[in-house]
Amino acid sequence: MRKVVTRAVLAAILAGIPTSGWGAGPDKSIKVVVSNAYDRSTGQYLYSEVHQEFYENGKHVYSLVDYKTPSVVLARKRIDFSRSRQAPEFQLEDLRTGYIEGAAITPTGYKLFTRKDRNSPMEEAYLPIPEPAVVDAGFDYFVRDNFDRLAGGQALAVNFAAANRKDFFRFQISSSGLSNVSGRKLLLLKVEPLNVFLKQLVDPIHLAYDVHSRRLVSFQGVSNINDENGRNYRARIIFEK
Repeated sequence: MRKVVTRAVLAAILAGIPTSGWGAGPDKSIKVVVSNAYDRSTGQYLYSEVHQEFYENGKHVYSLVDYKTPSVVLARKRIDFSRSRQAPEFQLEDLRTGYIEGAAITPTGYKLFTRKDRNSPMEEAYLPIPEPAVVDAGFDYFVRDNFDRLAGGQALAVNFAAANRKDFFRFQISSSGLSNVSGRKLLLLKVEPLNVFLKQLVDPIHLAYDVHSRRLVSFQGVSNINDENGRNYRARIIFEK
């Protein structure tokens, strides 16, 4: 059973949101979305994600994400949707170790890059990614853009860029049916590798989307944040309404 994050904890988390210099105006807006990550096995609270989504003329231009506890910011990420909705450019930095991973669009494809820690060099790989190409948070937009097909039972394949591996892998998204939680109708999705050998090594990701708003409600799988031993958390992430 997941633990409850108190109002005091949530207030402490929100208090440190950085300002961005995004000018106010009728054509610009900011939406803040908070999610909380819990250990998948024990339900213990791990960290929160504070997403600042920046819109211009109704278009999502970029996001800033803080991964934090009430006392410390663990990592920060910037996601740039200006050139692609489903395959955005991004950079994630772990502020504890200096680990970096990210993706950038080039004239011939994508540059995927990583840095192990502050004392290590940046490693890069340049490669084309066949369509449908999905990068980082662009996966969420791929689901939303194909929501009716997935809800209708059609399984879809995507080529997902794994910046930490400097490669891409083919995954399948399929419906696990509908669920009703506290009067909220949810579409349940499973994401798993299409490669038969990789499928034996990688646990599937389970997602739940609100059918009405088509917003992500929960994520269960491997987190992109590491624990104190440098291993990715196995987490259940709950998004606030």
